[in-house]
Amino acid sequence: MADIIERILIGYGSESGKAQALATRLGELPFLHPYAPTLLTLNEISPADLGKGDLLLIVSSSFGDGEPPANAELFFDALAHTPNLTHLRYAIFGLGDTAYPHFCGFTQWLDAGLSERGAQAIVNRVDADVNFESFFTTWSAVVEQVIAGDWQAGRDLHLRVTAYGEDNAFAAGLLERRSLSARAPHAWHLRLDISGSGIAYRAGDTLYLLPENDEDLLLRLSAWFDRPEAADALRRRELRQISKATLRELVQLAGSEDLKGMLKIRQRKALEAYLYGADLLDVLQEFCTPQSVTLDDLLTLLPACLPRAYSIASASREDSLDLCVREVRYERNGRTRNGTATG
Repeated sequence: MADIIERILIGYGSESGKAQALATRLGELPFLHPYAPTLLTLNEISPADLGKGDLLLIVSSSFGDGEPPANAELFFDALAHTPNLTHLRYAIFGLGDTAYPHFCGFTQWLDAGLSERGAQAIVNRVDADVNFESFFTTWSAVVEQVIAGDWQAGRDLHLRVTAYGEDNAFAAGLLERRSLSARAPHAWHLRLDISGSGIAYRAGDTLYLLPENDEDLLLRLSAWFDRPEAADALRRRELRQISKATLRELVQLAGSEDLKGMLKIRQRKALEAYLYGADLLDVLQEFCTPQSVTLDDLLTLLPACLPRAYSIASASREDSLDLCVREVRYERNGRTRNGTATG
């Protein structure tokens, strides 16, 4: 490395103890022995005391939705009041839970804060989830390479779990679709292509699919509004699972006393029975008019189409996963209804 390392600090932020255990393991690795690294919570490290000759190795989790662990809060606050860390070198190994929107949020913010103050990362930040062992082994080996003088090794390492979600879904191709039953409603075996996704799973884990609405329903809504563009506008809006909040807004717009009455507490069972199997078009046809509830009103009221959850029916593979799904299909008010995803 360009400058001689005089001191190595291993700082950890940990709630459950996993990050602390990894930090301890890091400090015991033979390649760090010559530097006699100091193991501390991040709260015990003052950013203002870090400078030339220092290497800060951070192993930290994020608490909840991207918040700092309790034993890292003081460091994070102090960093905001430290204007210059030009001579500091660092590396960050982050642990997180992809179920949260701000996956590895704390260590991402920490990386950005150190970089903004001129500190230099010797290895690209790692974002790891619960399957962190292989990431940690690779990361610590690269840290060793960089300390030994291979600066490029740190730049070449890219270990970041992608946190898929509603705004960042993986587009999985359909490899196979096979009927498992002779009569309707059919059960289907579906095999999805997840190669290149980095998704790791076990049989029984939950997979969330983002569906598009049924084309027939969209065309009927376009006809109700007498606006052809309604189909595309509503394609990814929630049209099947209608919330009470949406119904209350429709009451305000349409002034329907019948719908207002169904929303009263004593009518809860009647409302549940009505909504079972109903879609938005049913509600509009029975309680509203295109003049009282406009397409623009709906675009303001309706949330995005909710993900549909399915249990994975295959053992872990890197390139594909299987689902066994029974399609939803029924008749109501003279109209065939299909499940939002299974249809």
